[in-house]
Amino acid sequence: MARAWPVPTAADWQLSLGGLLRRAAVNWPDNEALVIEQVRMRYGELLAESLTFARRLRASGVASGDHVALMGYNSANWVLAYFGIALAGAVMIPLNPRFSARELRYVLRKSRCDLLVSEEGLARRLSEFAEQEDDAVATLRLGVREYGGGTAYANLRPAAADAALPEVDPESTAVIMFTSGSTAFPKGCMLTHLGMVRNAFLHDARLHLNAHDRWFGPTPFFHASGCIWGILSVTAVGAAMVSCKKFDAAESLAILERERCTYQHGIDTICVRQLEAGSTRHFDLSRLKKGTTTGPMNLLVRLRDEMGMEFILSKWGTTEGHGNLSLCDIDDPPDKRLGTHGRLYEQFEYRVADPETGRVALAAGDIGELQVRGPAMKGYYDDPEATAALILPDGWLRTGDLGRIEEGYVHFTGRVKDMLKIGGENVAAQEIESALLSHPAVLNAAVVGRPHAEWGEVAIAFVERSAGATVSDQELSEHCRRHLAAIKVPLNYVFVDEFALTGSGKVDKKLLRVD
Repeated sequence: MARAWPVPTAADWQLSLGGLLRRAAVNWPDNEALVIEQVRMRYGELLAESLTFARRLRASGVASGDHVALMGYNSANWVLAYFGIALAGAVMIPLNPRFSARELRYVLRKSRCDLLVSEEGLARRLSEFAEQEDDAVATLRLGVREYGGGTAYANLRPAAADAALPEVDPESTAVIMFTSGSTAFPKGCMLTHLGMVRNAFLHDARLHLNAHDRWFGPTPFFHASGCIWGILSVTAVGAAMVSCKKFDAAESLAILERERCTYQHGIDTICVRQLEAGSTRHFDLSRLKKGTTTGPMNLLVRLRDEMGMEFILSKWGTTEGHGNLSLCDIDDPPDKRLGTHGRLYEQFEYRVADPETGRVALAAGDIGELQVRGPAMKGYYDDPEATAALILPDGWLRTGDLGRIEEGYVHFTGRVKDMLKIGGENVAAQEIESALLSHPAVLNAAVVGRPHAEWGEVAIAFVERSAGATVSDQELSEHCRRHLAAIKVPLNYVFVDEFALTGSGKVDKKLLRVD
């Protein structure tokens, strides 16, 4: 399979988000850019609509550097608003449409938003702020503009078709993305145009993506996986973005078949649902050869064998690093593609450090905190203390992820906060979860720690069984003993019908933790 292009260089990504779209419209004006629900749009059309949105934003009072929040489910309107905000020189704050009134209030106030652009009906919960002394709506200098079945800019003030738009510095902030907080309110990552575009170019080169690819991206656009290595990745090569408003496993497989998609990005919770749906109904996925996902290595093998994704890869990254930070090339040997979390990018520096201090580099092959230097965000918005704790004075970004680096490949073993201390020994929750997921009756699993008088902490496993499957605590314990040291075998199992998920689609472990 030929490369889409040679390994990109710094000269390739010196672009703003709007500049990236302009480039795509010049190079591939008639290529399909978006296929979402009933809407199909080509790159030439997407640029024209995004420019109209940008000019109407400016006419409505938005100036360069102003903060514009965008709230909605995946749609063509969301994409053109995303690019329109960038072309207008404003900073976009993506909002999870499932946010509670409390979460919305916090993010709008914390980010000092000037304008909220919202899918029709979603902003209704703002009325819950009425008569509060710290009413978040009062901070919206330009108010709320909703879009429904029409064009996203319909409720913005009209503007001349040739109205001037500002030059946008690629090193300026493009997006303030609030990460999901596990113990407190989320923090706003200030991501630059250059950092996001660079991530897209590096990602595409490893996947050999080109203008003939059709990318299925069911992950939410408000998350890094949707708006960085989703929308921007396809725009960088003129490929098509195929998506859906809300994920349904069987419908997603039907879309893959109908749109003849060649690539899919889906996190582990999405992929296990698809595997379950595909076991009861046949779909023609013969064009689907490339894909990326999160999750254990045995999931990659299943996706290759059951969905035909010959080049399925696991990636590793963090929002604070502008997204993806390691990824195999599809030309890498199968054991690396299916057995690691990606090859290091030549453009960055990497090290493994003591997870407690974050400042002492460990020997090659040791497990510690994965750190990277080069792609870090500008910082957390209006939070210098949290920024200083995350980005060390010498530029190293503390990812909060555990792993090791061997022969230039990352082996991710879990989150620092997901490390259990059992009998004085460090045990990664992900290692136990991977063992559980290798049992045919287990659809999904999440492991958390529970305080214990003798051992300090013990593992508790929450298990979602595959459709129609039965399995007992004893069977799971015996299975784990065949794969894990005795100290790592969960003490108890809790069977759940379905896991609660975070806005980005991951299992929400903070709801499972037991004191």
